[in-house]
Amino acid sequence: MDFRRGQRREDPEINLIPMIDILLVIMIFLMVSTTFVHQHGLNIALPSGSKNNSELSREKSIEVEMTLSGMVSVDRHNWTRRPAELTSLLGDKLKYPGETYVVIRADKNLSHGSVMQVVSDFQGLGFNHFSLVTEDLRQ
Repeated sequence: MDFRRGQRREDPEINLIPMIDILLVIMIFLMVSTTFVHQHGLNIALPSGSKNNSELSREKSIEVEMTLSGMVSVDRHNWTRRPAELTSLLGDKLKYPGETYVVIRADKNLSHGSVMQVVSDFQGLGFNHFSLVTEDLRQ
């Protein structure tokens, strides 16, 4: 028996307007809340490494040491960051800059900008192989 013979059946429909309203409110909330997020730099202690750079020979490497006080030494000679002085300190190693490695030993609390300035000074002379020395964990 079909009791609904004379009645017209309505198709179910989903009302999208309340859903759009909710999505707009969520979107406005996210836009407002993300403008107040401040990204602060983190104080990160750099990790120690396990690779030792002792396999580089002294003839094909230049050792640069950088302290937190700003003192820079090249092959155990103090360097005042003048390009002419760097040229005189390097001597014969300037003949083959593509084959020479620059080994940088920098204090872990030194800013990256200071290290990059020294790297850029050496790049200006044609050096392109750099190695950063870390504390050896195998000791």
